[in-house]
Amino acid sequence: MGRRDRGDILVFMPTEQDIVETCERLEGRQYPGTAVLPLFARLPWSRQKQVYSVRERKVVVATNVAETSLTIPGIRYVIDTGLARISRYMPGTRTTALPISLISQASADQRKGRCGRVQNGVCIRLYDEEDFLSRPEFTPPEIIRSNLAEVILRMIALKLGDIALFPFLDRPGQRSIHDGFTLLEELGAVSGRGKDLRLTKRGRLMAKMPLDPRISRMMIEARARNCVDEVAVIAAALSIQDPRERPAEKAELAPKQDAGILQGVLPFFSKDEGMGPCAEVMVFPGSTLFNKGVPWIVAAEMIKTSRLFARTTARIDPGWLEELGGGLCKSTYSGPHWEKSRGEVRALEQVSLFGLIIVSGRSVSFGRIEPEEAHRIFIRSALVEGEVKESFPFLRHNQELLERVAKVEEKWRISILNGSPGFAISGA
Repeated sequence: MGRRDRGDILVFMPTEQDIVETCERLEGRQYPGTAVLPLFARLPWSRQKQVYSVRERKVVVATNVAETSLTIPGIRYVIDTGLARISRYMPGTRTTALPISLISQASADQRKGRCGRVQNGVCIRLYDEEDFLSRPEFTPPEIIRSNLAEVILRMIALKLGDIALFPFLDRPGQRSIHDGFTLLEELGAVSGRGKDLRLTKRGRLMAKMPLDPRISRMMIEARARNCVDEVAVIAAALSIQDPRERPAEKAELAPKQDAGILQGVLPFFSKDEGMGPCAEVMVFPGSTLFNKGVPWIVAAEMIKTSRLFARTTARIDPGWLEELGGGLCKSTYSGPHWEKSRGEVRALEQVSLFGLIIVSGRSVSFGRIEPEEAHRIFIRSALVEGEVKESFPFLRHNQELLERVAKVEEKWRISILNGSPGFAISGA
């Protein structure tokens, strides 16, 4: 920043927050004839293009978007922190993590190449040579770091054979492949495994759409429910980077905008169990539903940075989930009992989807679920204990027989029927 050398400076920082803080500190020093400019992907274009239009000396503080996406003229100095947020898909949780990671040697060399394009340049790395040499040579390819559901769907549609045997240049992990298949099964796009693997009718339609499988599944469902126009708007919005700008200095205006712009059936849902420090998922602070206490939400994406955030959220009615979940829902039953008023064995049903309870304590007929157990309860409660609304001849006959047996047992002091005599007679 000395006065004798007026070359522009490019500083690489890992996050937007780091950029904002760095710019504030540099602006606070009030270097004469120097413009401090932030640069990151979500910055409005009107501000991004200032790196080209500003004539005075520039200090550009950028994320790795300045590595390859943009070439800034006049850069003589590069300051490299050696860090970046690198997107990684986590198969276990089906979330996208954005951890701050050490960049590869190739990325470091790419950053170095940003300086000295028109004159001798200087790259200052904020890490030593030993650290540099210990880093991986290249950044892991995107196919290693991505959700493979769309890739697998296209490969099956093109009949490229067994996914496990396909000669990928960079082979994805088996867990990622398995997760991709699981997601397609949940969406109803494929059936069977191994040699029996095939696309369903729904899967063939999904493969024809140039969309993420979850979004193409939305469009198919929209046609069945006569709401294609509405869902098409949602699908289009989810297929691109969020077009809405949210500058930090105008963040308080965002909640006043249309909160219903992305209402619809989306791929993730959650029950709000509280927003305290122990909550597994937190609504993203920029969401219109943040701190609104909405009991059930759906989110278009789950991003893990400092913690797991649900982004692009909308409120939903949990009653929708049982129908939409179909075979993915799991039911458990408790408290089977005879109901005299209904004349049948009933039980309480609990329905869950991906571990979240969506129906609790619903009374259902138990006979179609556990016929043998329902039969035993029927005999014990309805026939033996007489818990029926009408009197039938065979019940009167059984009762008279039990009374005669009881007299014989009392007279001769012997036990003719062990256990539950009524149950034995009625079930015979």
